[in-house]
Amino acid sequence: MFHQTPNYLSALPIPNTEIARIIGEEPLTLGIDKIILGFPVPPSPSDDLWKEVTEERHKNKVTRTAPEPFRNGTLYIRHTDTSEWKPDSPCWGSIEFNPSSIAGIQPWLATWEQAMRMLPEALAIASTYYQWTPPMSVVKVRRLDLALDFEPALDMQEFLENSASFEPIRGRKPMVYRDPVTQRVESVTFIGREAPSITFYDKSKESNNGHNRMRVEVRLKRRELKKFGLDSLDATEQMRSDAFRARLTPLIDRWRYFAPNFVQRLLASKSDTRILVMSAGYEALARIGIRPMISRHTRSVIRKFRKKYPYATIRDFRTDYVMTFVTKDVHTNMIIQLS
Repeated sequence: MFHQTPNYLSALPIPNTEIARIIGEEPLTLGIDKIILGFPVPPSPSDDLWKEVTEERHKNKVTRTAPEPFRNGTLYIRHTDTSEWKPDSPCWGSIEFNPSSIAGIQPWLATWEQAMRMLPEALAIASTYYQWTPPMSVVKVRRLDLALDFEPALDMQEFLENSASFEPIRGRKPMVYRDPVTQRVESVTFIGREAPSITFYDKSKESNNGHNRMRVEVRLKRRELKKFGLDSLDATEQMRSDAFRARLTPLIDRWRYFAPNFVQRLLASKSDTRILVMSAGYEALARIGIRPMISRHTRSVIRKFRKKYPYATIRDFRTDYVMTFVTKDVHTNMIIQLS
């Protein structure tokens, strides 16, 4: 049974397929990596306090940002004013903080309940800038970064490398950051409509035991927060879990293809096995710089096959997965030799 905390620790290494199962099926208690809360504020902030802060002009608004010490971290207080262009439009204030940092529990993740216990104190600090304390009823969630940590993660680099090959979000390749010396994948980020929305991190350097620690993080902004009803402070843990899963579903479906029964399912179909051999042969030639001409029909068949089995490339057929299914079929043996 899943341990009810955003920091999932196990006595045994956690396989990739188990991480996918946990995210897809188990009840979740999610961590909050970052939160931004917004609320209407008076049009004229206290000039003395805002004199030395950062000011940014973008399109039809001016945003001032003031960093303030808050417990063990930093609280970012913002004032956004559009009155220069729209005199009747309201001004908005917002506060941003990392609950884990504020609580002093990093590298562990803080829960929603822990974040909400910090909120009255955060609003009290912000009120000195606004000369007004917003009631809880008008506070809305403007951004929410939900996360889970898994430690120790088995084959974490394989997980990250495989994820780096995915293109499930509007066909856009993910951003991959590697250690410049070791070339280990440190993060894989999938781009959303407005900003990076899903990231997998190698957090091993922050592990007290030196174990593989992997973080799965989903960033939700205003449009998705409203869609899932998460812009309200009254949203439940189940609502947050539903949004987390919904964003990760395309990836969860692909991770599951790396389970041993994936190979068994594929090889059970003679037509799929033939297409696999054709696809793998084309891939093997491409690796040595040879790209033979193939018909539009053949290209279409391979494309449909790769949608059905999204990442059935040679490197995905690890020997320990495939050797169980060796047969006298020359096609199957060819795939094993290529891998």
